[in-house]
Amino acid sequence: MDHFIQILIHYVASFIELCGIFLIIATVIKEMYLIIVEYRFHIKNTDRDTTMNQGLATSLEILLGAEILKTIAYRDIRQLVEVGVLMLIRVFMTVLIHWELSHKLKEERREKELKEEEDTSKI
Repeated sequence: MDHFIQILIHYVASFIELCGIFLIIATVIKEMYLIIVEYRFHIKNTDRDTTMNQGLATSLEILLGAEILKTIAYRDIRQLVEVGVLMLIRVFMTVLIHWELSHKLKEERREKELKEEEDTSKI
């Protein structure tokens, strides 16, 4: 029974990792489309777009879930250390992306408020 559970966890974790990889690929393709077609290579417009950050943060959380699932199946301390280090790196990257995303959203709100104040002062 234990062997069956380890095999099942391996396949489920692999499927979850595959979903995370596809999400990264889809996010990058969408962002490239926006840069090329929508923004016409005006890089300043991409600073306001949070699509890439949201997609990468979500995919990293999915990949982190797969790593957590793998820890259940591993019995060797070396494998657990490898997974632990990967989890720490992914957690750090996720926190960094969330921080950048929240910073962009705050900046966007601030710019919107300033624009609204300018509009009301013109009246």
